[in-house]
Amino acid sequence: GQMGARLVQAICALALCGAAAVLSESYAVTWSAPEGNEHVRRLQHSSRRMSESVEVSILKGDSFGSEPPRVDVSFIVQGKRFQAYFPGTAGNAGRHMPHGLMDGMWATVTGHEETAEQAAKRKVELRDNVLLASDASDAGISEEEEASKDKRPIFIVSEFAGQANSSSDGRRLWHGGTAKNVRAIVVYFNMCDTKIKDDITTWRLENAVFGQYKNSVRYVMDECSRGTISVQGIVKGPYNACPESQDANSIYDAIDKYMSQHERDVWKAPTYNYKIMVVPKDFLGAIGYGTIGGSTSWYRDSHVGHPNLFLHELGHNWRLHHAASAFAEYEYHDASSAMGFCCATRCYNFIHSWQLGFAEYKDELTLSGVLADNENQYRRYRELTLPALGVHRVSGIKLTTSPAHRRRRSGKNDPHLVFSYRHTGQGFDQYLAGDRSYDNAVQIHHWNGNGIQDSQLSYLLHSLQEGRTVVIEDTDRESKRLDIGLKVTFVEQSGTSATIRLCKQLATDPRWLPSPCGPPATTTPSTTQILPSTTPIAE
Repeated sequence: GQMGARLVQAICALALCGAAAVLSESYAVTWSAPEGNEHVRRLQHSSRRMSESVEVSILKGDSFGSEPPRVDVSFIVQGKRFQAYFPGTAGNAGRHMPHGLMDGMWATVTGHEETAEQAAKRKVELRDNVLLASDASDAGISEEEEASKDKRPIFIVSEFAGQANSSSDGRRLWHGGTAKNVRAIVVYFNMCDTKIKDDITTWRLENAVFGQYKNSVRYVMDECSRGTISVQGIVKGPYNACPESQDANSIYDAIDKYMSQHERDVWKAPTYNYKIMVVPKDFLGAIGYGTIGGSTSWYRDSHVGHPNLFLHELGHNWRLHHAASAFAEYEYHDASSAMGFCCATRCYNFIHSWQLGFAEYKDELTLSGVLADNENQYRRYRELTLPALGVHRVSGIKLTTSPAHRRRRSGKNDPHLVFSYRHTGQGFDQYLAGDRSYDNAVQIHHWNGNGIQDSQLSYLLHSLQEGRTVVIEDTDRESKRLDIGLKVTFVEQSGTSATIRLCKQLATDPRWLPSPCGPPATTTPSTTQILPSTTPIAE
């Protein structure tokens, strides 16, 4: 079969109950390994083919380094938990995995159990190799030995056929948004003979997650959600547990066993709809994990002081994908969003804010309509006002780039550009102040999503300072920038809004310094090179 995901919209039913309407959308996710894959071919001749109908655990593992994040897929067959390995995906790298995977979905998984001799090599491939090398060096062992602390057997997937319900967990209750209250139980545990850091205390975690001060998760989420989401809960620990395997699910199982025996009234209480676990860094294969579409997240004890990390993993619980630069290879490189690099404090970019119900589009345009303005001899450009995302809920402008008839004929997602203004003088984007890539910038993103429920990467194409003009280069999301025949000028900022102009690219325009749209701006163009902003991970 051909490798890749073929996401098929299967059912879209609207159920009416009195005056209320509830949207329920389910879809199928199917995938096949590359034809002739060496691992599948090798195991076909040496082991029994298995085909199991199982409930699947889907976790996004974030290490925030140069390597792509990995997706941890596992399932239980006859009491044994397998870790799924998808051949041809560079070790379950997120951008190569089937689109639409959801924690708790049911699937028929077909393939073979990997041999014990080869399992350690697959374990290495399934880890972020930079972080793995660091962990192995700290432990004084080989990378294979470090990766093999995860004792789950490997299942080599040849075919995957699953069914997910995008609204089954009820978290996106309004306009794609989340549950309005995050009521979390935070637990912190020593693992086997490894003690959690001495500075991880109940007092510190209560302040870091639920505190009233400016850098707590509660405070930042309140700002980023415009006061619509409250973060409340309790902290329990330190306790002791010893998982059978050093993987996130086994850690959960060990914690669940302890809490069910000793703190059942709290752990099982319906009061708390999210579980947050903090464990020694040596036991967790990534900086943080979050279930995709679930309600559980895991954190290394070395990073609990960063609210951005919690917003990031909660974002995965709410089915958000990462914030990339122009290409999928750079999956974290839009560091203006909480879904980009960790760990500077950030709110979500416009696309993610819209998906969560924190922002609305001010206007929707088409590329053909904007280019048609250039045929008017009295107006050679389209002038637009962008209210600041961090101040105004209604703020973004959507520009559809493909003709409607082509979209209808192809049936594919509707690729479009999104314009937003990241004003840092007031509002939640004050967190970007001083960052030369994003401070008071007009941003242009590409998004290939079909709607608020869609989990697609957002791509930052341009971050534009006042007085500058750029030729807009769209993306094929893999390796090429695409001309769309359009320029944008950031004319000026006034109060909490930015004025931009869109116009047709001229044949005489040098790409490095195109002429402005309309009358020249009064502001001297910035010569500062706009580079991706990254925040190094410090253990």
